[in-house]
Amino acid sequence: MIAIQLAEGCIKHDRQFLLEGVKQFYSNLYSSTIPVSTSQKSSDEEPIAPFLDCEVRKALISMRHGTTPGEDGVTADALKLASHTLVQPLCKLFNNCISSNRIPAGFANSKTILLFKKGNPNLVANYRPISLLSTIYKSFTRVLTNRLESYLEDAQPVKQAGFRRGFSTADHIQTLNKLAEKCDKFHLSLFMLFIDFEKAFDSIEHGALYEALRRQSIPEQAIRLLQTINKNGHTTIHVRFDKTEINVCQGVQQGDTISPKLFSACLQLAFDRVNWQGKGININSQHLNHLRFADDIVLISHNYVQLQKMAKDLQQQAKGIGLKINVNKSKLVTNQNTNQCPPFIVAGQQVEQVSKCVYLGQTIGDSTKRQKEISRLVTAGWHSFFKYKMIYTSKRTPIFLKRRLFNSCVLPAMLYGAETWLLTKREENRLAAAQQRMERIMTGTSLRQRKTNDWLRKLTRIYNVVRLYWQRKWRWTQRIMKIDEGCWARRVNKWQ
Repeated sequence: MIAIQLAEGCIKHDRQFLLEGVKQFYSNLYSSTIPVSTSQKSSDEEPIAPFLDCEVRKALISMRHGTTPGEDGVTADALKLASHTLVQPLCKLFNNCISSNRIPAGFANSKTILLFKKGNPNLVANYRPISLLSTIYKSFTRVLTNRLESYLEDAQPVKQAGFRRGFSTADHIQTLNKLAEKCDKFHLSLFMLFIDFEKAFDSIEHGALYEALRRQSIPEQAIRLLQTINKNGHTTIHVRFDKTEINVCQGVQQGDTISPKLFSACLQLAFDRVNWQGKGININSQHLNHLRFADDIVLISHNYVQLQKMAKDLQQQAKGIGLKINVNKSKLVTNQNTNQCPPFIVAGQQVEQVSKCVYLGQTIGDSTKRQKEISRLVTAGWHSFFKYKMIYTSKRTPIFLKRRLFNSCVLPAMLYGAETWLLTKREENRLAAAQQRMERIMTGTSLRQRKTNDWLRKLTRIYNVVRLYWQRKWRWTQRIMKIDEGCWARRVNKWQ
């Protein structure tokens, strides 16, 4: 970030203005006016069993290579290399934290860097704060997460697919695409409200979080420890060559292992408070009224008025846990004529009505124009390819490195969500043609040289994009057949 836009509209490049603007924005964001009562230990409270060496070893081994360390400079690679020596002392440290409800000084402190998302680069709100935490602290929260995972998972419905084992974005993409397709087939009206929250992870109220954890039967000893961590932690935000320290009184840190689970638990509290029984779309005697992937939420209904009432209910309950709906980024998708629909109002503002929008990386809403989605993903593949064009076109780069980069970056971009597609031969040929053009650029082979595509493939040995599509399609079909009957991807598939 090299400049900041002030409230009156002028842009300042001065380092002092930049630092003060960032500090003011995040001080307001992380402040809370709702007091949090600290729970006291009761005599009949069941203590958490001490952590075992094997749990700590598992947490260390599962840490990813090459991650950026926190302010202490200790890397995950260093911890993993020394795991045979560090397991026992770390286990002792973690058990002391649990039993005494105290953590070492600076243990939960973080270094925050700002990553630009999109929009105006001079607005602080268009940056995502990423917390770089101590690797030892993250190994501790990983052990704690593994211990509490069964409690947190049991409280989540199948409508929540974010950060859960056995779920993926393809679950909701399949459900929504099939829903749009069958509503068009049966001539049913469909209204879907795609909701965006402002700074969702940074806005969660800690009081609401602890209430949610108690409702989900999390041991009180673990809740007190989380209170201690949140009470003693602060973050240092780095802006260019400067930094500023800020106290964090609300939110969960993006970068902490346990944060996604805590966010989902708190969001569940808001949904528990709304009464949507019988609302939504009746699919084989079960009502589908919403889907969630972490904070990406879509409300679903046949009825325009009913959907507006559901949006109002969610807006009120989300406010109670600290979340605010960003109306400017929320979209109402419908298969009806948008010119004939009255204004859709949420929190006093009008939501834009469209026929389609991108949700979880794929276009949702228009079930009849698959070719446009293929074009969008082919374009995404070319963007990924040209990002590393110097490597692909370099004669010094070995072909096996080009192949590894292509298989890791370009093909996933071209085939994102391919499990949910049903391609025609013409669409398959479009994917294959795009891949063949990329291969010719990689090998420096022009059409004038009259080299066949088979010759190119033998030279590059890159995965065939069409064959890879069918492999994913069959794996996804097998998964749909095996998953529980209550999963919405399977239920909508069987909807008659």
